[in-house]
Order: sequence, then structure tokens, then C-alpha cells
Amino acid sequence: MINFPVEKPVTTTMIFLAVFLLGMISWSRLPQELFPSLEFPQISIVTRYEGAGPEEAEKLISKMIEESVGTVRNVKRVSSISKEGMSLVIIEFRWGTDMNFAALEVREKVDLVKERLPRDSQEPVVLKFNPFKSEAMVLSASYNRDEDDPWKLVELRQFCKKNIKDELERIEGVAKVELRGGEQKEILVEVDKGRILANQLSLLDIIKTLRETNITYPAGMVKEENYEYMVKTVGEFKNISEIGDVLLIKEETQADQQRSERQRRNARQGSVIYLRDVASISEAIKDPTGYSRFNQRGNVSLSIFPQSGSNLLNVSKLVRKKIKELELKIPKDVNVEIIYDQSDFIKASLQNIYNDAMAGGIISFIIILIFLKDIVASAIILVALPISILFALSFMYFADISINTMSLGGLALGVGMVIDNSNIVLESIMAYLKQHPDMPKKELIKEAAKREVGAVVGGTFTTVAIFLPFIFVSGVAGQLFKQMALTITFSMIASAMVALFLVPRLALFMRFEKYKKMDFSMRILDYIPPKLEKFLSLPRKVTWRYLFIYLFVGLVMLYFIPKEFMPKLDERRFTLNLTLPPQTTLSVTNNLVRRIETYLFSVPEVESVVSNVGSSGEGVGDAIESLGVNQARIIAKLAKRGRPSTAVVVELNDEIKKWQVEGLEAEFVTQQGMFGSAMGSSSGLMIELKGMNLAALKKKSDEIKADLAKMPQLYGLKTIPADLVPELKLNIDREKASIFGLNVQDISATLLAAIKGYEATKFKLKDEEYPIRVRLRPEDRSDLSRIGELTVYSPFGRNIQLLQISELVFVKTMPEIRRIEGQRTYLMMANVRGSFDSAVKDIRELLDDVIAPSDDMAYNIAGETLALQESMSSAVFAVVLAIVIIYMILASQFESLLQPLIIMVTIPMGLTGAVYALFLSFKTLNSVSMQGMIILIGLVVNGAIVLVETYNQMRKAEPHRDLRELVFEGTVDRVRPILMTTLTTILGIFPLVFGGSTNATSSMAVAICGGETLRMALTILFVPSAYLFVEEWLESRRRAK
Repeated sequence: MINFPVEKPVTTTMIFLAVFLLGMISWSRLPQELFPSLEFPQISIVTRYEGAGPEEAEKLISKMIEESVGTVRNVKRVSSISKEGMSLVIIEFRWGTDMNFAALEVREKVDLVKERLPRDSQEPVVLKFNPFKSEAMVLSASYNRDEDDPWKLVELRQFCKKNIKDELERIEGVAKVELRGGEQKEILVEVDKGRILANQLSLLDIIKTLRETNITYPAGMVKEENYEYMVKTVGEFKNISEIGDVLLIKEETQADQQRSERQRRNARQGSVIYLRDVASISEAIKDPTGYSRFNQRGNVSLSIFPQSGSNLLNVSKLVRKKIKELELKIPKDVNVEIIYDQSDFIKASLQNIYNDAMAGGIISFIIILIFLKDIVASAIILVALPISILFALSFMYFADISINTMSLGGLALGVGMVIDNSNIVLESIMAYLKQHPDMPKKELIKEAAKREVGAVVGGTFTTVAIFLPFIFVSGVAGQLFKQMALTITFSMIASAMVALFLVPRLALFMRFEKYKKMDFSMRILDYIPPKLEKFLSLPRKVTWRYLFIYLFVGLVMLYFIPKEFMPKLDERRFTLNLTLPPQTTLSVTNNLVRRIETYLFSVPEVESVVSNVGSSGEGVGDAIESLGVNQARIIAKLAKRGRPSTAVVVELNDEIKKWQVEGLEAEFVTQQGMFGSAMGSSSGLMIELKGMNLAALKKKSDEIKADLAKMPQLYGLKTIPADLVPELKLNIDREKASIFGLNVQDISATLLAAIKGYEATKFKLKDEEYPIRVRLRPEDRSDLSRIGELTVYSPFGRNIQLLQISELVFVKTMPEIRRIEGQRTYLMMANVRGSFDSAVKDIRELLDDVIAPSDDMAYNIAGETLALQESMSSAVFAVVLAIVIIYMILASQFESLLQPLIIMVTIPMGLTGAVYALFLSFKTLNSVSMQGMIILIGLVVNGAIVLVETYNQMRKAEPHRDLRELVFEGTVDRVRPILMTTLTTILGIFPLVFGGSTNATSSMAVAICGGETLRMALTILFVPSAYLFVEEWLESRRRAK
């Protein structure tokens, strides 16, 4: 096979040209994203229940759905959040579960239970919600001038829904578009309490009559000769005045039934009551539950969510094109602009990597040129590089792998290996030319390439062995590293094939006559032999003492390096989450947000500000992550140049503290977390306190929180629910209610209709639907002290005040109720300084002391950091398994059990070098820097393999030669290719070290550069020493026998 490229040069050229074309096509079609697409095994069930409080939502919906879905296969944990008007049940599955099949099973279970849910609740919505998928783009539509007229915002929202939202959802790659902000229209029927009492009507009578009047109903088909006619009754309202013309008919009471037929007929004829007689009907703006603004102007925002696996860059391009097409439809006084585009950051990050890779390639070419001193030989490697990358890209396309930080890291390693393997083959050709100057060119290239098959294949297999176990790793680490593992495997295969087949083919262009006369010696290499000889003459104890000190210092540094899962990237934007005390009104929260907006625009780095106060959207995303009227979210976009985001955040935080807003909690997020929403918390640590008694849980959580606040290693402590909210509770006396013929459902429905209003039916106008809401006039419902005077119409023909059948009690209650595995739960979250394991140990001791067995409570420590640690532990296991596989491969290659250990000594050397580099450059230990360290394991052994392979070949050729002299000569002979391959690897990725705040690969590049630099020096020094030690020990054993 090795002879093929030399014997069949044209065929070889055509094969690699085909690889080039296939790679170019694959590259153009591969999706591009910052990190690999991660799918968390989670399904959410959202059920809206208007008017229900947290306890009602828990009892009537959450518990029933939990019990039903708990029997689904592969369920790991079921939890729920019950809050006003909504139930959210979250099902977490074991990693590796087929989520499509799981979703079908969940829907079946929900279908079995939905008939038992309250009649007024909406149908449960089952979602394969992926918390790792945030919106790809956010558009803002606002007027060019300050617009205070709420009806203009109604028009703006309707325009965006009809003309922009629907158009954007048709774009390929767009999953959905969620609308937020603006105002919404409704038909408001405000009932005069006095008039309905006088006419012996109830709110429920009005609601029932409207619902039964506003219908269009099919009656079937009528045949006449050769035609069929569809018959239907049309009763839907055509205009608002028709609503007022509705004739009200009250439910017949028991008192009515006791009258004679003549009395009942006369009563009906004498009391014709229209809806307009007892209520005012008008077009109105829905009571606001939130506000949305862009740059201090009311706006409508459109959040665009991408389909799974879609190319975000293509989606962004198509959205921008569509907006351009819609400009003719957009009114002149409306401005539609893109306020967030994730593809901008992705393009900037990937472009930085591409630019740095190009710079690295040029630097590598210069290094090779310096060593080889010939443009043709250097150009061979320059041609081999893109062919190898395109080869790997072809594999990536068919394996459905995107271009992202992890896969680019794999390609970077592939580039390094192409340079390494190609250099080894070229150096071998040069060495053969020097030793056999009269050998024919083709024969020389064949023999030189055959000589390095073992080193190239061995290095490739050992590197692949590092990453193949990662394909079987579960959890977040498995999804994160799988693409990297496969990409590196593809890169390794490509690099070996290019080095062994393309390089010999291209070597036919080399001018051998010229090389015979060239001097390849370099002055810098003259310093190595005397230093090496001196080091080899040192006592063994001194040699290994130096190595031990080097490794020990690295371990100490590792302890002090900050640790995180993903590197912090300055996206030039930050989010401020505000929470005020629960009883805070929407207007108070809004005023605070306006004050912060005004201050932000005085900061020079701030370009734009998006504010969401409360929840102003209707999408499922709003249901899952809804903000209360006491909560707000502000997103500030910063200019590309200026102070870091963290500096602006510190300044804003200090300013807000000066205002001394009572009960305000302000949380800043400078990088959007991918894992916090999936783990249930963006904090590093989460304590789940479980029990059934809410009051006892509240009391105990306050006690624990006070103790946790005293622990210096914890900061950012918060609890969920944060605080109790005031509530007026109506305790119905069932016995008294039954005396008047009333039931709890009628009483509750009447109270809901009186205060909040009840959506009786829909009013259709053209292609729009508006809810018809029935409620009392403001003056009849706004006085809290007069709630007890509200009346319910009895079947016995009497109006009964609520005070007659119930007791009004002011209490404080939970704004939401969380359940985990069937138990009510309080959450306490915090971030951790220093050792995470030490903090968990201290917290466990505290909780064991505070929670007594008689408390009937349990606790669990969870959170993002712990969950990710568990996931990463399987990655560590994969690394250990990979090292074992490397040993097995090397043992097979060298037919020895001890020689692989010599090579594997370089692994801790390289990893320690990476630790030194991370510590001295103030980088963190994160998943990306760990990727660099894992890559190092595959890189560092290659130099040692070359040395040991050389020693063995020389001993085979000269079996009686002095071992020390042979090792010394073999090392000096291989210093040049080792130095060249190491320098090309280091300098090739060195520009990534300075990639800036948008480059996620910076820490990976630092780890590789540091590890490779120190590994190169230590390999040249310690591998010969270790080889001598092992072989001399084996020789002494043989002599003893």
C-alpha cells in the first residue's frame, strides 16, 4: 500500500482531488454554532388555569399529572411548579433516552388524566423543551416617536402578528416566533352591580347567556334534486352593538318553579332585560400584566427560535432578507430593527478562530521553511494541510457534526498531527537521502515512508484511543465531547492518510540533487548534545527528584486554579434580573426600571437597552419563565470597544445600591448560561429542603439560610420562594352555602368574574378574535373592604352576600409551590468560593445538625456545579480508560510491557505543563481547557514514540553497540524532527492564545502551548534516561538468571 502513491501518482492525485471537492461541498453545508447542540432529556407539561392560586393549581392539576407521568419508562425525576394561573410539570429522563418515544408516552399518560382536570383549565401542552436552546434573534418594532397612546400599541402588535410573525415562521430553519410587548384589545362588559341585583340576575347568568348566544352551529345537509345544501345556524356577533342587544335570561330558580305557569309567563313578558340595560359594553385595552420597551420606547419584540440542528448563520441571513422584503409593508412611522443576533457573536468567534488558524498556518510554514531550508519541501506540508482539513470535514458532514468550538478544536489537533506526521515522513526522506545518496528517487521515497509507518500509525492510534471512549460517556460531558471525539478521530485518520499517501506523492516533485549538497545543520541544535550528555550522566535519584518537584508544584498550582464548566466570554451584553417584594405593584416595578434605563443611557459603553417588566407575552416560553408584576429583566447591549461588561456591571450595581430600594434583589448575568435553566439553577449549589408542611418548611429554610449566610465560602444566597405574598382568603362555610342552594364552584366562579373578569366567549372581526370579558365596574370591585358585600344569586331567588356564607381572612401565602418527587420543596441557592467539595461537606454537617428526625423533612444537595461534576466524573473515567487503551496499543506495537510505561511518563509531564500555563496566564480550568489537556494526552506521546522506535531500530541494526552511546546518538538524531513538529504545533495555535474575550478556545490554546513546550524539553531529557533505566534493569535481570 505504501508503494501505491509512488507507483500510481496520477491515480493518487485524482483521489485527493476528489477529497478536495467533497470537502468543499461539505464545508459549505455544515451548520455553524458556538458550542455543540445539546439536548437535555427533559419534557415539560404546561397547563394554564386562569384564576387559580398556587394551592389550587397544585391540588387540581400538578399532583394529578405527576402521578400519571411517574410511571413512564426511564423517568429519573418528576418535579412541578404551581403558581397563579399555571401548572408546570417537569419530567427529567435518564441520559440516552429516546426523547421522541418518551414524548409519545407522556402524551398518552396526559390524555388519560386530562378529563379529570378542572373544566376551566386549558388543555395541557406537552413540550420537548430544550433549555439549552435560546432565541437566535430578537427583533423590535416600535414607533419612530414617543407614543403614549395605548391603542397605537394595539395596532402595532396586531401588525407584527399578521405581517411579520407569520412570515418569519415560514422561513426554513425557524421553529417558532414568540411575540412580547405592545397592548392587546378586548371587549369589556362591565356590569352594574346594583342593576343586576335589582333584576335578580347573576354574573353567571350573563356569562352563560353570552356563551350560548354567540355561536354558529352546523345543522347538517339538505338534498334538493341534484344539489345539496349545507344548513347552519348563524348567531355570532357581527358588531359590538349586537352584544348589547343580547336578551338576558336568568336561570330558573326553585322559587320560580313554585309559581304557576301564568305567573311565570307574565313575569317574563314584563321584564325584558337587555345586556345594555345592566352593563356597559366597550372596546378596551387588556389590563397590563407587563411592559416591553426598547431604548425607553414601548415596543413589540419578536423572539425567533431556531429548529434543532439548523444553521444559525443561514437562519440569520434569511431573516434579514425577509425583513428587507417586508419594508414596503411596514408603515413609515414604524421602525423594525434587530436588537439581538446570536449569529453575530458566533461569526465573530469563529472568524477569530479562522483568522488565528490562518496566522498559525503561516507561522508553521515559516518554521518548516527555516528547518527544511527549501520552498518545495515546505510547500508539500502547506498543500497537505487543507487537504487533510477538507478530508475531515467530509467525515463531519456525514456524521452530522456542526462547526463549533469543540469540533474546531478537533480539527486544530488534526492540523497539528498532519504537520507532525508529514514532518516525520519528510525528515525520514531527508535522512535517507543523506545516508543513501545514490538510491533512485522512487525507491528512496518508498523506503523512507515504510520506515515511519510504525511511528505514524502508532501516534494516530494512540491519539484516537484517547477520544474513542468519550463516544460512550453519558450526561452533559458526553454530548459536549462526543463531537470533539469524533472530529479528532476523523482528523487523525485524515492526517495519517495524507502523511503516508499524499506526502510521498508530492515528494516526487522534490529536487534531490539540490538536497544532496545542502547543509541541514542548525546552530541552535549544537547546544543540545552537551546538555543531554550532562543530564544523562546525573545520578538517577537526582533525575527523578527533579521530575517529582516539577509534578508536585503542578499539583499545588492545580488546587489554586479557579474552576468552571464553560469559559466566561464577554458577549458585550449583560442581563439584570430584578425582584422586588411580592406585594409590589406593576407600576412601582415599572418606575424602578425606567430609572435604571435612564442611568444606563448615561454610561458611554451602552448602545441599547431592552426591558421586560412582568410578563407581556403569550408564548409557552413566557408560561415557563414568566415574570411576576414584581419582577423585571433588563438586557443591555454594549459597544464593541470600551470597558469589559463586568466593569459596567460593577458600576451599575454600586449605583443601584446607593438608591437603597427596600427589599430589592438584583442579579447580574454577564454570560447567558446554557446549563442553569436545565439544572434548575444558574447557581453552583442548590439545597432542596423537602416536606409536606409549607409553614414548617418556611420556618426551617429561614433558619438554615441564616446559618448559611455565616459561611464565608458561600455568596449570592437566595431562596425560592423568596417571600410570602399577602392574600385575602375566602373560607366558605359549606353547610351555610348548601342551605341557600349554593356550591363552592358557583361561588368561586362568581368571585372570579366579579374581580378579575371572566372570558365568556370570543368576538370575531374579520380574521381577528377578541375575548369578551365580563366583570363588575371598578367602583363595585376596587374596595378591598367591600369584597364581602359581593353577592351570589341563590337558586331560591335571593341574593346572598359572601359574608353570610364565608369568612374573609388576610393571610400570607406562597407565590408558588414547588414539588420534587411528590414532596413540597423549598430551594436555597448559592455560589461557592474555593473548594466545592469542602463547601458541600460543611453544608451537610450543618443540615444534619439543624434538621431533626422529628421534623419530617429531608434534604438534597444539587445544582449546576454538582450535576456537572457528576457528568464530568464519567469523562475522567473515559480518560483513564483511554490511557489503559493507549498502553495496550503501545504494548502491542513494541511487543513489550515496560517500554510503553517509558512513553506514558510523558503524559503527566505534558498535563503538568498545561497546569503551569493556565496558572501563570490566570486562566480557569473549564471544559474547553480540559479539552486542550485531553488533546495533549494524544500529542505528548508522539515524541516519545519516535524516540523509543528509533532506539529499538538502532539496537536491532547494531545489537552489540554500547546502550548509552546508542541512546545518546538516537536522541540527538531525532531532536530535529521533534523540535520542528513541536514548534509548528505550538506556534500554529499560538495566535489563539490572544483570541480575546470572544474566543472560547483561548484557554484550550494556552493549555496545549504550555503542555507542549515543557513536554518537548522533558521528553528529550527524561525519555532517554527512563529508557536506559528500564533496559539496564532488564539486562541485569537477564544476567542474574
